[in-house]
Amino acid sequence: MSSEIRLLSEIIRCVPTGSIWHISSDSWAGIKTTFGSLLVDNAGDWQILITDENRDAVIQKAEEEEVAEKGIHMDIESENQTILFRSYDAMCTIILNKEFYRELNTTNVSSELEIMLD
Repeated sequence: MSSEIRLLSEIIRCVPTGSIWHISSDSWAGIKTTFGSLLVDNAGDWQILITDENRDAVIQKAEEEEVAEKGIHMDIESENQTILFRSYDAMCTIILNKEFYRELNTTNVSSELEIMLD
């Protein structure tokens, strides 16, 4: 599993329930098939509401389909609209909220990745 996939899985594992994962519509076309009923189309971009009930399924699908490497632009925002994670160009640029970053298990955050804190 790549460093980007491990990081995205850790992020999804740690975001608060009710957070929304946005994936740009110019990303991999298979996202619709992979996430199916978990997806909501909002003005062209895909959204997945992350809940305690679906979190494991979202992580499993993201890992199996290597979404970290296929999602062109992504972000996850909490229920109170705080941006916890942003990535551009299939996770070539990764920006994490400082407070949220402290909650991540560092074994899933590779030192190879260039992560900016916001």
